[in-house]
Amino acid sequence: MFLEKSTAFSAAAIAGAMLALSGRRPDEIWRAMMHPLRYTTARNLRRLQRIRTLHGGRRRMARARLGTGLKHRMAE
Repeated sequence: MFLEKSTAFSAAAIAGAMLALSGRRPDEIWRAMMHPLRYTTARNLRRLQRIRTLHGGRRRMARARLGTGLKHRMAE
């Protein structure tokens, strides 16, 4: 999750800087900066919804199952 956030924020900063240097309007700069953040947020939401539907809507139990599976794999 940390990697997704840092990548989205850096993409937003680059997009905003490029448009600011080219002399665009502030609303265009803001829209360009928000695009990578909204895209990443929407993608993360879809991923979490998929996990929820796979595990019958019980996120806590799904996390516990995933955690025990990871512990089990690490012991092997």
